[in-house]
Amino acid sequence: MVTSGGEASVASGMRIGATNSSGGTSAIAILASIFTRLWAWRALAADALKRSTNFCMWARAASCFLAKARSLARAAARVSTKVS
Repeated sequence: MVTSGGEASVASGMRIGATNSSGGTSAIAILASIFTRLWAWRALAADALKRSTNFCMWARAASCFLAKARSLARAAARVSTKVS
């Protein structure tokens, strides 16, 4: 429901987005803003960790691939010298 001041109200009679008598924002709105900001930072940190973990896994796989390729190249060189 919307009151005459344009503010939404809930069934219990509390107004959402209301200001206190001094004209400042309500404490609930401030806490909600802080809570939202903290969760946004936590989400960004989790995303950064995921990206770094994915990069680490990719780098490890590439390293293993190169080590295997070098090993196979050495084995092939040994076989070709024995055959000659």
